[in-house]
Amino acid sequence: MKIRRSIMGIAGISLLSVALLAAKPAEESDRIKTGDKTLFRGHTFSWTPESRDTDIVEDPVTGEMVNVIMVGLPRIDAMDDDKVYRNNDETLQPAGFGGKDADAFYAYVAAQFSARFGQLPDDLHNIYIDNLVIDERGKVRYYEIKCNTGQNTYDISQGDSPYQRYAAAIRGIIDASPGWQPAALRRRLVKSGLEGFYVFNRSTTR
Repeated sequence: MKIRRSIMGIAGISLLSVALLAAKPAEESDRIKTGDKTLFRGHTFSWTPESRDTDIVEDPVTGEMVNVIMVGLPRIDAMDDDKVYRNNDETLQPAGFGGKDADAFYAYVAAQFSARFGQLPDDLHNIYIDNLVIDERGKVRYYEIKCNTGQNTYDISQGDSPYQRYAAAIRGIIDASPGWQPAALRRRLVKSGLEGFYVFNRSTTR
């Protein structure tokens, strides 16, 4: 049984590799997803599964203790089969930007974006960048651009969207941005991933 499972596992990996190679992105910004893998600009990114857990918290209205389901969204944990560490991992010297921390990158992108777009549609509540991956050479290798209208959240990284021009502008800002100082684990440079951040948030601009 062990040998059979191993063979099936190898066959599954081979089929996945063929599927990812065959699904060539039509444009440089396209992300091709197959199962828990995403192909982007020649690199394969692996995702953790969605996780669910329960916790007991106090209801702020009634004061009663209630069960709450905590959902952990998928996140990138490997690039080309090489581990992607969380940038806030306590064992890491985190990746930085411009001699400062990651917040300096967020401020850089937001400033560049606001200089190009002074007025945004009223139905657009926010635009944010998610699942940012920095490799061991300080290059941004993956990111997603999303927006929220109050009723729906859209991934505007690719495909048709009325907000596509904003995504294109952010993509250009990120791709032309200076390099990062990569994360280090015991003096070894490693890949790291960061959580999402707002490029534009209407609630903070009023």
